[in-house]
Amino acid sequence: RNARAFPFHNPVDPIALQIPHYFDIIPRKDARDLSTIRKHLDQDRYRNFDEFEADVKLMLKNCYTFNASDTPVYASGREFERLF
Repeated sequence: RNARAFPFHNPVDPIALQIPHYFDIIPRKDARDLSTIRKHLDQDRYRNFDEFEADVKLMLKNCYTFNASDTPVYASGREFERLF
């Protein structure tokens, strides 16, 4: 596991992270994280690579939409994207 991917390992918990407005900005139906993506892989929910890639890109889009560009989480998203 890459340390830069840490913010993406599990679903965002708006209460624990003290960001109660998260789902006002990122619709619940669009929320993505690596554990959810892994579960979808394990359950054969992706019909092809493009669907898998779309979920990873949605996860990153959510990151960039919610987090300011000068934050560590945003930087982690950019690094993850670069490695992806």
